[in-house]
Amino acid sequence: MNQTAKKSETKTYSGKVERYISGPGADGFAIIALTMPNGSRITVKGRNVLTGFGVGDKLVIKGCETSHPRYGNQVQAFDVRVLEDPVDTPDGLAKWLAEAGIPGIGKARAQAISTQLGNEAVEKIIRGDTSARTLLGGMYDKVCEALKVKYGESKFGPRLTELGLGRQTRLKVYERFGADTGKMIDKEPYKLITEIEGISFTTADKVARNAGLAHTCEKRIMAAACHVLRESENEGHTWLPIEDIIKQTAKLTDIEPMIVAHAFDAGPCPNAVKVTCPDEDGKNITGWATSRLAMREEEIARVLIAKTKAPKRISEERAKALVEKHEALVGIKLNAEQHKAAIMALVEPVCVITGGPGRGKTTVLDIIARCWKELSYSIDLGSPTGKAAQRMRESTGIHAQTVHRMLGASEGKFQKNENNPLTSDVIAIDESSMLDVYLGNSFGRAWGKAQILFIGDADQIASVGPGRVFRDMVMADIIPTVRLIENRRQAEGSSIPVGAEAVCRGEVPKWENDLIFIECKENDQIANEVERIFKKEGAEGKKVQILTPGHASEAGTIDLNERLRVKTANDENAARIAGGAPANIGDEVIQLENCDERGIANGDVGTIKNIIGTGSNRQIIVAMQTPDGVKDMVYKGAQMSELGLAWALTVHKAQGSEYDVVIIPMTTSHWKLLRRTLFNTAITRAKTRCYVIGQKRAIKQAVSFDDSNLRLSRLHNLLAQV
Repeated sequence: MNQTAKKSETKTYSGKVERYISGPGADGFAIIALTMPNGSRITVKGRNVLTGFGVGDKLVIKGCETSHPRYGNQVQAFDVRVLEDPVDTPDGLAKWLAEAGIPGIGKARAQAISTQLGNEAVEKIIRGDTSARTLLGGMYDKVCEALKVKYGESKFGPRLTELGLGRQTRLKVYERFGADTGKMIDKEPYKLITEIEGISFTTADKVARNAGLAHTCEKRIMAAACHVLRESENEGHTWLPIEDIIKQTAKLTDIEPMIVAHAFDAGPCPNAVKVTCPDEDGKNITGWATSRLAMREEEIARVLIAKTKAPKRISEERAKALVEKHEALVGIKLNAEQHKAAIMALVEPVCVITGGPGRGKTTVLDIIARCWKELSYSIDLGSPTGKAAQRMRESTGIHAQTVHRMLGASEGKFQKNENNPLTSDVIAIDESSMLDVYLGNSFGRAWGKAQILFIGDADQIASVGPGRVFRDMVMADIIPTVRLIENRRQAEGSSIPVGAEAVCRGEVPKWENDLIFIECKENDQIANEVERIFKKEGAEGKKVQILTPGHASEAGTIDLNERLRVKTANDENAARIAGGAPANIGDEVIQLENCDERGIANGDVGTIKNIIGTGSNRQIIVAMQTPDGVKDMVYKGAQMSELGLAWALTVHKAQGSEYDVVIIPMTTSHWKLLRRTLFNTAITRAKTRCYVIGQKRAIKQAVSFDDSNLRLSRLHNLLAQV
């Protein structure tokens, strides 16, 4: 056997976690240092298998040895489990209880519990038997919750691992099914889909085949339908027509559509409800929606309708006088649409201002905010992104924040809701096109008696999450809306908004003035030209940002960030951030997830000021731009995986931001991502100059693919039913 073959052989390794070298990142990738029983050390890497462990944990790892040109020999992990004494024996349970750190349970008490409950002690505790509840008293809930994972990993871990479930997914299974995990695997494996997020139909189907369930059984069909609805949510839809569900379920299960349709006669799949929505001809189409999405979309409609029926805040006459007073004080003259929008925002209990770049949304918000101040209103300004909130603060002089922080996000929950609403008199939300159904619903539940103003561009790329909340509001006749159409930048000679308009019409922009096209036919040529322009414009002191449709190829974020990152003579000592990417002092980085406790939001960007310490004591100091100004943020341990390099970003990550100069690589390698709203969004991030570098065919694909109405949502229809 040659050396290459040996290195690809799957082996089992055991050892203790010494430290996390990198991650776990937002993508689940992590690298750990493992100390073996003989004292030697190995480096282990993996995606979605190294999360949830701590320094000192003893692990059993299945993987194969690989060789990296920079980092040497590493183990690529396929599965990882904790190596521990079994807890499903009296002695094992007594030992675990004594060491679990549960208040009130010491060594003697642990032994007594184990002895009195006998050989089935663990099952009795997890099942909630009367004997276990009586014996443990007030400690029962804490013991039971802590024990479920230990018990599950010990009793069912190997079996679930063989079925292809990673550790994080296994933990969900144990927490949900407890002692009934084995029964579920043997008798009702499709509950893996219907009752747990993150498990694919393919995985559950494999378990079901082992359990001997029939190919055409109803449970299999309904589980596949659940999978179809979840996948549709990932694509942004809030519901699907029944014909589409039948077609996709039949394809997924390899069952005749007629058999699938017959199974659907019994009603929606688990966790789904029947809905109707009219097509373009007004004919009602029947479909299904997940219960959680249906409820939230309906609740958004309800609170919006209720808000439109609230009393007007002030008379139009007074609003007009206020607007004109502050126009004069500032020394500007609003155009007709801006004037109408400002008056509307002072009068209506809820309204929408929409318009593309250069249409004066920022100017009109400034006038509105000045009027609100004169009225002595308490004001909340917010946006889904920190960068947009920062712009609101800069343009109005009023504190602004992310919507998450406004709602008091903490440990995955919002503190503000219908029982603890916001107390502001008025709330304005900018970049509202980024609101998905979940965030829109949470905001609607918490806005209390406030007057609400939504601001945004309905032609921008849709929210990452499901729905098209802002676009549906713009389309709804019930919500007062003003569309700003006069291009104020065009008079200044800017071609950027004109080019964006052309894209929205499905036309290739006219390349002139500050909108520049450079043709390159190969990806490496595109990357070379992007790097050249980036360095040229950056040398002139401008804020330059590369915005690319995707991560892959030489013209994607990964390769471009590697090209542009800061490299040092001792590059081996670079800090490791998300995905194990190296980063040095001077590198621009982006926050990849919300961290409300630290006051930092997904999308905040900054510059690495310092890297100190080594090993587990290593820290990164980042000068982070936040809505409250630049703050020095310290990242250590797993927090480093919250950061990604930001020289090149996806267009999605740049929503809500503006830059002096934007460079957009366009390649057919990103074919599936090339669409009209994405291209429009990328162009409109530029304030003074925009370069489009790449292939004409890619540009034609982007402008021809009109994705503005691809998402299926019900909000527009729900709002029309007044």
